[in-house]
Amino acid sequence: MKKLYKTALVIMLTVLTGCGNSNAFEHEVKKGNYQKAIEIYQEKLEGNSAAENSSAEFLDTYMQEKLDAYASGKISEKDFTNAYTTVQKINETLHVVNNLPEVNKLGKEIKNSKDSYAEAKTFEEKGSSLEAAEAYRKVSETDTEHYETASGKADDLLDQYVGELRGEVENLMSEKQFDQAAALLEAGIRQIGEKAELIRMRQEIQTRKYEMMLTEADTEGDKAAVISLYAQAEANEDAVISAQMTRMYASAASTFKDDVQKAAQKAFEDGKDYAAAAEIVRNAMNGVKEDEAVSAELQEMMDHYTSYKPVRLQDLGYTSKAKYVDQGTRRSDFAKDVTGRKFDSTGVICPVGGSLNSEYAKEDKEAQITYYLNGEYSELSGTVFRPYCTLAHTEESEVSTRAEIYGDGILLYEAPVMTSNTYESYDFSVDVTGVRQLTFLVRGMWKDPAEWLGMFDYTPRVCLGDLTLQK
Repeated sequence: MKKLYKTALVIMLTVLTGCGNSNAFEHEVKKGNYQKAIEIYQEKLEGNSAAENSSAEFLDTYMQEKLDAYASGKISEKDFTNAYTTVQKINETLHVVNNLPEVNKLGKEIKNSKDSYAEAKTFEEKGSSLEAAEAYRKVSETDTEHYETASGKADDLLDQYVGELRGEVENLMSEKQFDQAAALLEAGIRQIGEKAELIRMRQEIQTRKYEMMLTEADTEGDKAAVISLYAQAEANEDAVISAQMTRMYASAASTFKDDVQKAAQKAFEDGKDYAAAAEIVRNAMNGVKEDEAVSAELQEMMDHYTSYKPVRLQDLGYTSKAKYVDQGTRRSDFAKDVTGRKFDSTGVICPVGGSLNSEYAKEDKEAQITYYLNGEYSELSGTVFRPYCTLAHTEESEVSTRAEIYGDGILLYEAPVMTSNTYESYDFSVDVTGVRQLTFLVRGMWKDPAEWLGMFDYTPRVCLGDLTLQK
């Protein structure tokens, strides 16, 4: 019995001694005496697993309590730093704490958060609502002292900033300075992002801008400007097209197209002046090029008038040609008249011969060339002339020249006879309305002996040049 009592007593004294030493260790830690705490641990606690575990748990708890107190504002940054430094020094020797890196990271985060909060208050006191809101937004959830307050203040200050921005934008819009208002708003969006209220303001600026410009253009009667502005508004993703804007556009577009058509038609009626009509349409198109629909209708109008541009007969290409007539010549003296007036050599129509005595047209069908008009043209113009090459002949031919034009077999034009005394070229205009087959008959040549015996050179006595068709 006495032996058992002594054993229990020894155990109890050991526990009490360990508890006392642990309390001493904890006391020195709290005082910041890390060297004394290390000394107590090494001399009194080391080797006692229960005491070692208790000390490690204490240090973990102690550090978490300090971190929480610092976060909630119960202790200062200095107090937290002192506590952390003490435990860090102890741990460098004893290596009993595992979470110090995480504690250090959280401590820095809390410090930065508290600095942001202090910075935000300074901005707020200066009236810098946006800067203050941004600083409040940087306050971390780990900063339990300030997080809820900072979140509320950030929202309030952002609302205040948006309100101030709206006021400035409204003032600029009231002065019709829409581009400046848009620039100011975009600067705000870059600062705080595309908030719903700012997006609505962006739409309002663009909508009111185009409403005002359209109304002014409509009041001034500038139909082209109304059409152009409406197309710009449609292309602007922020502008909202109102019913009033659409009504102004529809009226302007209809009137504008009618006015252009009337002006172009009036110009065209003056001698089928397609160029003047086309120029009127072209100028109109330049004023409304943003509107694809109106531009397309004007383009059709333009195509209509430009289709009246004269067409060179040779560009159509002949459909049939007899042996003793040609379109085009390489002889420059075939492509100019006796006064020196020149014609497009590719379009000159003239009679030709071969190289033998009998190689020339003996019947009309051997001197005809035909073009297909398909009833698409109304007028043929050109010139009948005595070619320059005839100046080498002063005598008269026994056979008269002939230059005749037929439309679907009906004689439309008969040229004057060319003689050695003819020094005039004859410009003509022929009505070819509805004609499908246009046929030219040209006869009359000089036949001269060539250098080779039995061979002859044939030169025309009459030609037609600058033959042009118009619708």
